[in-house]
Amino acid sequence: MGSITSFIAASDSGVLAGTSQGGHYWFDSTGRTCEARALAEGAVQATLHPDGSLAAALCDGTLSFFRGSEGINVTELSEHPRGLKMLGEGLMLRGSKNLDVMNAQG
Repeated sequence: MGSITSFIAASDSGVLAGTSQGGHYWFDSTGRTCEARALAEGAVQATLHPDGSLAAALCDGTLSFFRGSEGINVTELSEHPRGLKMLGEGLMLRGSKNLDVMNAQG
């Protein structure tokens, strides 16, 4: 079976889609692919900054932080969170029994 969508988010600047095989894609408002990137091999979860740009993406236990389209930090997570959400400049990671907040420095 081919890749399927594991995550999708929309903003004024376009649509971000993550795949089950480690890719993420930015599409503009006309549907044109603006960026394609491979993170790893597993399903991608991601969250956006308030301005609509990619903030962080999680794939195969690796959490990558972004500023614009540039990766600025990477950290390994011991537990796979159920959800990611920006909280100001912090990233909120929702686990099965806990809630953690971290910034781009880890």
